[in-house]
Amino acid sequence: MTGQTDQVPKVFQRSATHEGVGAMLEAVDQKALFDDWHDRVRLKNLPRIGAQEHVPTQVLRHECTNYDELRTVQAASRRQARQRRLN
Repeated sequence: MTGQTDQVPKVFQRSATHEGVGAMLEAVDQKALFDDWHDRVRLKNLPRIGAQEHVPTQVLRHECTNYDELRTVQAASRRQARQRRLN
């Protein structure tokens, strides 16, 4: 995987033995992962977050944070890195 993951922080690199959609992250350092995302995540829809009833994780992720926006930015960064390697 050398070359392919040189630009990706270690906490986000996939294990070479686990390819595919459900690949597990290799050597995930939870503190490093938290620190990396902490300043980028924004909460929204605060009344929904504070609701008395249970709100499923998927709903919280998509309706109450900027998760989708961050995923779009992350995907664009990966595409740009791939394009730089090809040029």
